[in-house]
Amino acid sequence: WFEKALSAYQSADSLKPPGIDIPCKLAKAHIRNGDYIDALSIFTDLRLKASGERSRSSMEGSFPCWLLYAELMLRIGFQCEQWNAQESKIDKNTFKRWLRKHSKTFDWKGRRIQALCLALEAAAGTVSCAKLVEWMRNHANQESNSKGNDLAVDDGETKDDAGDHESPETALDKSCHTSRRDSQKKLNDTVAKNNLELEQFDVTSKRMKLVEGSIAYNNRQSARSAIIEKHRTAMRELVRQIAADESLRSHVKNCNGEDNPLPLYGTYETVLDISLMLLRECVQLQLFDCGLLVVESFVNYSSERLQRHDRKMRRKQECEAAAANGGDSFSYDKIGSDSSDDDEPLEDDDDDLAEAWRSISRGDLPFDMKLLNVVCLLGSGTYYYVAINLLEQVMSLSDVSLFAPTAHGGFSGATDDGSAWRKFSQRALEISLTKSYLLSSAVDALVKKRNDLSWTGRALRLIKSHLKAVDGKYGLETILAESTEVNREQTLKIMFAMMNLLLHCARLRLPQIDDLDAQDIKAMETAVSEVITVIKFIIRVKSIIWLPDYADWSLPQSAANTLGILSEALSILVEVSSIAKYEPIAGHAAGESLQAGLAGARNVIATVCQTGRSPSSSTALEGHGPNSWQTFPLPNKWQDALHISMSVRTYNLCTACCVSSFSGWN
Repeated sequence: WFEKALSAYQSADSLKPPGIDIPCKLAKAHIRNGDYIDALSIFTDLRLKASGERSRSSMEGSFPCWLLYAELMLRIGFQCEQWNAQESKIDKNTFKRWLRKHSKTFDWKGRRIQALCLALEAAAGTVSCAKLVEWMRNHANQESNSKGNDLAVDDGETKDDAGDHESPETALDKSCHTSRRDSQKKLNDTVAKNNLELEQFDVTSKRMKLVEGSIAYNNRQSARSAIIEKHRTAMRELVRQIAADESLRSHVKNCNGEDNPLPLYGTYETVLDISLMLLRECVQLQLFDCGLLVVESFVNYSSERLQRHDRKMRRKQECEAAAANGGDSFSYDKIGSDSSDDDEPLEDDDDDLAEAWRSISRGDLPFDMKLLNVVCLLGSGTYYYVAINLLEQVMSLSDVSLFAPTAHGGFSGATDDGSAWRKFSQRALEISLTKSYLLSSAVDALVKKRNDLSWTGRALRLIKSHLKAVDGKYGLETILAESTEVNREQTLKIMFAMMNLLLHCARLRLPQIDDLDAQDIKAMETAVSEVITVIKFIIRVKSIIWLPDYADWSLPQSAANTLGILSEALSILVEVSSIAKYEPIAGHAAGESLQAGLAGARNVIATVCQTGRSPSSSTALEGHGPNSWQTFPLPNKWQDALHISMSVRTYNLCTACCVSSFSGWN
């Protein structure tokens, strides 16, 4: 069906019809058939085609077109991921060549974010999204695209050479992000550099003490004149280049329609859907500032809709009042006072939505947006106190589930990659706003704020209560062993965040070795108990997390994270042991806790070193097993040839790290 549609739309597009309806349908047919280069070429032509010098192109005012472009970026990202994993089934040679060259560098996520921002601008209007669009341009300037990262093809290029040149879209993007401040700074730096060079030349000439009129003096003056002429030539060229950049920037500004803002066009449901889609992308990419601007744009849109509704109601009341008075209340002094040419009726102009717009204008966001806004507030770090209060409120709600349901529906638009595409698209689009998702998205921000013990304590209470709820309802072992990949990743991320925060608190509580008082011993006891909590947690889940590949002894990421946490826990225990050598704490609870912590650490070390897998474990471990390990360093009589080799390599690596540290080597 899509092949027939493709043929029909190609025939229709050859007639050059007005508008973007036919080109967009043709691009959609290309996308469904896997012709991604042809589809992106159409989008590039549509964006660059404006009806006048100071007008926008038709594509810029069409949010369905930008959403289709965002879908194209998602499909290209899937093909890049498949190609990098050597699982690609693409059969088009042109796209294969492009993937071979750009699959690892193409920033499809950044382009998808830009497309969704522009879709929101097209739906909600430029006035509501002014700050968001400005952020998008600044972000694109910082993450400037590398040469040849676009799929679009210029008219003068063949598709076979498309990967070796910049496309019109790339040039347009770069020109949009040039700055007058950068040009002025470059000019000032050049002037300062020229003045410094001339000043140094004059200082050198003065030190030479040349006789005026001599040959050496005249040669020196000629050299100075040559330097000045060189500076003037360079400055003229720089000014000419800045003028050209300013002309290009003015042209791009006119093409982008900055002087011709887009009107409010989309309905409430449309703007809400685009905002939520963009918010999810921002949370996944850790672009929390952009997420806050999306929420602000949505609130601005609602405020504008409310103002339009109020104006409409006032005009209606005036008409009713005039009709009741039996005459026309028209007067010239009221012309333009309460009318607007852009108050065109929309599909959802309904009095029932007025209260929703009013509540949103006061800050009462829709539920899904409120949840994502909490994560963005935490991630940005600007409203941390408000954000953590909101997060605690959300985590206490019974309306939000712990995990997403395991059953997933099918995804429209099947490809040859089948289940791989469905899994990829579900991960990008079908995000369930559960407590685990929100907390796993916010733990990075919580860990970043860990230098403050009071905030860290609140974060730990929040994480512990969540893990307790998960353990009570499902069981942590069940989630880690039998649950879906998404639920397992979210739970692991929350668990590792809790253990990192506990160890950081323990590290901050460690006192100095000299002059321990009762309060210091109490703090040290608390630190050891926190380390013991971490070690017990590792012991509980070690059989599920510690799963090395015995063929090459490679570790999965979860096992590597566990090893790092164990290393930090051992470091704290060893430091407490060194304090115990100078201060008599054996009779205190801290001494007993230290022994319990060391016993737990020995248990984990026995698992890491695979003592039970030793070929000679039946004889070598008699009287020398983990139960007999009482002090550090541990005995080595139980080790076989494999363990001895591991120990020697570990010792050599530790020695190399120490030498590198105190010698200043990188």
